[in-house]
Amino acid sequence: MKQNLLLFTVGYVVALIMIALASVGIHWAERETIVRQERNAQLINIAGRQRMLSQRIVALDLRLQNTEPQTAAHTRLESSLQEAVNLMSDSHRRLTQGDLVLPETAPLYAAVEQLYFDVSRLDYRVKAFLSDVMPSPGRITTASPDQSQILAEQAELLLPDLNNAVSLYEQNARAEIHHIENFTQAGVLFILGLLLAEALLIFRPLGKRLHGAEAHLQAIAATDSLTGCHNRRGLMSAANSSLAYFSRHGHEVSTIVFDIDHFKKVNDTYGHGTGDEVIKFVVDRALASIRGSDIMGRIGGEEFVIFCPDTNHEQAGVVAEKIRKVIESTPYRDGPLDIRVTCSFGVFAYQPDKNSDPAWFIERADEALYAAKRAGRNRVRFTDLQPGGALQLPESAAA
Repeated sequence: MKQNLLLFTVGYVVALIMIALASVGIHWAERETIVRQERNAQLINIAGRQRMLSQRIVALDLRLQNTEPQTAAHTRLESSLQEAVNLMSDSHRRLTQGDLVLPETAPLYAAVEQLYFDVSRLDYRVKAFLSDVMPSPGRITTASPDQSQILAEQAELLLPDLNNAVSLYEQNARAEIHHIENFTQAGVLFILGLLLAEALLIFRPLGKRLHGAEAHLQAIAATDSLTGCHNRRGLMSAANSSLAYFSRHGHEVSTIVFDIDHFKKVNDTYGHGTGDEVIKFVVDRALASIRGSDIMGRIGGEEFVIFCPDTNHEQAGVVAEKIRKVIESTPYRDGPLDIRVTCSFGVFAYQPDKNSDPAWFIERADEALYAAKRAGRNRVRFTDLQPGGALQLPESAAA
């Protein structure tokens, strides 16, 4: 029993640890999703900005070409163009190499890396495009109309691949979300599986054991520890159920109350240990003489009650007389001891109603028991409930 409880406890603790670890894993996955999506949002924003910057550089280059040199307007346009080129160059570096702001952009996603360095050579073409505008840091080249046309064509050719880069970053973001969702779902299913396993392998057997232990305790609480038959509590509970059932079906229930004659003398002569053995001896003989449906209990030191369902006055008298004769004819023997025991019986039969109380039946049969004792003991007496509710105590013994 202790070993099983230890196994249940260990299993429960292990399951709790696994649930805790799974919960931490799910929390980590959700946190990781938030971090990655913040990074992906930055990457998508930067990649999308590259498209706008390439078009802006072309537009500024054309305006710069049509502006008189050495003028304030020319200086402003040149500054704006340099700013756009620097921003596009910095963004390109951040997308392809990573930096302190986006340290996790390197290494690149496989599809993006192929786009920049393999299939479309987007990295080379972006750098060439920027180099045509600003050959060296801080120096803007004033393009001729033909060079501006070439620059515009380069930007036009870059645009589909820049759009493709944005799409690849978006696809990767969706793939990461899907991956994290699958991980989270797997974690939730794992936790549910653990809970189900706990319910089936730990709580269900434990519940059965607790139910069995409760039933065992209830049986102990309702059982006389010396004789094994009902004690007063168990007898009353069983009798209540029996009376309720037979009150609905209109059958009589008989009550037999008996005790051991001169039992104090047995205790005084042979000791209480022998007295206990005599009580068990009497109960064994009585139980062997009644039906399985009859309910027997010990309500006092040497006093006993038998409820006989579906049994009328005469039938109960036969049962009581049978028990009396068995006990009288079979002395208790233990080594040199040979103790002759007799019992006196009181019988009461009545058709119960829905409000019938077992204690009332016992009181009526107890009155007959005292009549048996007054008549000389070792006999059976009856209590009759006459029409109108009057009680009659016949002095004749059942024979």
